[in-house]
Amino acid sequence: MSGTWTAVIQGTSVPTGGTPVAAFVSVNSSITLAGQVDRVWYAPGATAVITTTLSGSVASANVAAQISRSDGTTQSVSFSPVGAGQYRGTFIIRMYPVMPEPI
Repeated sequence: MSGTWTAVIQGTSVPTGGTPVAAFVSVNSSITLAGQVDRVWYAPGATAVITTTLSGSVASANVAAQISRSDGTTQSVSFSPVGAGQYRGTFIIRMYPVMPEPI
């Protein structure tokens, strides 16, 4: 079914300080998303460019990612359409040199 799907997680007996939660969804779809970065190594302060290709029967999409950093923080990256099913997003490398994991 096309459209926006929302998962609602409601805790019961949650400790005062909260608790970590993870959700996983597995779907059968003809839509695929593949990505690549523009370099194999980044120095601190460099801008990483991520290009993704969305294929299948997709007229348009909102593409976003959460980048998990080695210090435990995350950064949201929004992708803009560049044509032919491709989307591009950037983020600045902080602190330590990075070798990205394969997408």
